[in-house]
Parts: sequence; structure tokens; C-alpha cells
Amino acid sequence: MSIIDTLITNRTRGDYYNITDLNRVGQAMRYVAARLRACGFDVVVTPRTDWVWTDRATPAAAKRYLNNLRLIRKALVLFASTPNVPSGKRPFTLMRPMTLRKF
Repeated sequence: MSIIDTLITNRTRGDYYNITDLNRVGQAMRYVAARLRACGFDVVVTPRTDWVWTDRATPAAAKRYLNNLRLIRKALVLFASTPNVPSGKRPFTLMRPMTLRKF
């Protein structure tokens, strides 16, 4: 079993994401980037995976997090239905973490 198997992609509007979700998706980004590098792709990401309950996702931290995701996306052939990486002032709203995992 890999980190990919632990990703949650079926949350509803009533569910909430938390700091462990940011860490889990960050670990998944590292895993996917390592697999891509093993296949010859030049993908290096540095997502934060040490978030704690007292941390806040500042706009700068959110931007770094999402830029790591964009680097992985660039290396992949995507389906037309693959969602875009969230953007805007509040990229970590209720449903957007679901989008991060579905990419």
C-alpha cells in the first residue's frame, strides 16, 4: 500500500478537511514526483508535510503548495475531466482539498 491509497476523494459538503489532509497530500506529491523521476521525468517538489494543528495556511504557503502540484501536473498527460489546480485568495476552501486529491 502506498500513500496514494490513503487519499480521501469522496468527501461531501458536510465534511471538513484538516491539517492531516495537507500533510497526506504533500506526502502523495512527493511520492508521485519520485515515481516520475524514476521514469525519467525532471520533477522536483518540496511540499510541506509537517503541518501541525496550530499552523495556518497563509497565502504564501498555499501558493507554494499549489505550485508543487502544478509541477507534477505539467509532467503528466491529463484527461479532459481532470480539474484545474485551485487558485484565488482562498484555495483551501471546503471542496478544494477534494479537487487536489482528484487531480
